[in-house]
Amino acid sequence: MMSQLSPSGVGKPLPQMQISAKYSIPYQNSKNGNTVELGVEQAKFTQNNMDFQTSLTFLNMKFSGLAKVIEGR
Repeated sequence: MMSQLSPSGVGKPLPQMQISAKYSIPYQNSKNGNTVELGVEQAKFTQNNMDFQTSLTFLNMKFSGLAKVIEGR
């Protein structure tokens, strides 16, 4: 293996990244080999949407409380 320049000095090899393919194993096989399942993706989207809305509501309540404190109410 050929040595390369690295931030720590000359002659030390750079670390190699380990990259692996990520794919899902389908619950139900399809004829065309498509592994995307609409129901699973919709459930993930719904969960993400609910988490986002919860975070947004929490931040809104925090900012409302801070605004009341600043105004002196």
